[in-house]
Amino acid sequence: MLYTIRLGLTLAIIWGINMLALSFTSENNYGGIIFHAMKNAYPGCNNKDLKGHIMCMLMGASDGFSLGVMIGLIYNALQMIKA
Repeated sequence: MLYTIRLGLTLAIIWGINMLALSFTSENNYGGIIFHAMKNAYPGCNNKDLKGHIMCMLMGASDGFSLGVMIGLIYNALQMIKA
């Protein structure tokens, strides 16, 4: 049995840090295509100022958290099925 909140928090931390790193590296034309897609998906996300970088991190963390909780819930539900 998985702890859904812990999995959500773990993925939130990982995905938030990745989105923050991508927003900083995209200033040097690294990962520009991926950052452009992320900028279109996450409102307020940009690489122009610190507020934009923080928004990228927060939106990525919220995506990671919700994905982790969903994975945990589905995994736990499937574990209840006896073969």
